[in-house]
Amino acid sequence: MAQVYRKSMREALEEARQYKDPKTEYMVSKDGKTIVIDKKDWPTYQAKGWGLAEEVSPEVSNKIIDLLEDYVELKEFTSSQMAVLKKEYGPLKGKLMSGDQIKKMSQMLGRFDNARLKQLADSDIPMLSNSAKTELVLKRGFKWKDFKRPLDMEYKPEKIDEAISPDKVKAYTRSNDHFGARIYVAQQMRDREMENIYQVLELLHRKYGGYVTNYPQITRDKLEKVLYSKINGKWGTKLGKDIIGNL
Repeated sequence: MAQVYRKSMREALEEARQYKDPKTEYMVSKDGKTIVIDKKDWPTYQAKGWGLAEEVSPEVSNKIIDLLEDYVELKEFTSSQMAVLKKEYGPLKGKLMSGDQIKKMSQMLGRFDNARLKQLADSDIPMLSNSAKTELVLKRGFKWKDFKRPLDMEYKPEKIDEAISPDKVKAYTRSNDHFGARIYVAQQMRDREMENIYQVLELLHRKYGGYVTNYPQITRDKLEKVLYSKINGKWGTKLGKDIIGNL
């Protein structure tokens, strides 16, 4: 009798968000964005203003997650309640939670109904809004386009851009690491949302392929239009064509 795939998409996402090798990689942040880089690249990122990502202490995370307990039975968040959440979660922008903290947050959000989660997802609250989107999309049938701020297709140039190597993309592809290639591209775009999605798909493919069959590859293919559009928006159509051609 075939086994039933028990690990939820939400649990896979929680695991994937911690997906880095502490021996060879750093998590760094700047302007509220957090990415994973190779340790050898740290001097370059440090010179450009990036810092090592700070992990939220258990005391702080427990306090802000427990704050949600008072709102579980609400039919609707009031503006004053949303203001309280924004104030409490605001300092967490650009920081990280441990695996246990993320699990606790997910369990708490799992107690909210769709309408309240949609309010949180559309509220632009650090950590909380993205966690609510994840719950709705991966567990409750919503799509990224259902939110006020879905996957952002617009790129606004910054003063400094991190370089991308088409040859590195090609190396991933030649080694048959198609998810790794897309994770690398997402990291160079500093697009945490896309990076998380590809990390989840890679994790499902690598560890649970016997249960989920070709679901990760099908989902990856469906995301290609979004990824290509972001690549061209970030680096222009000339370099974009080179990058896409090596995926």
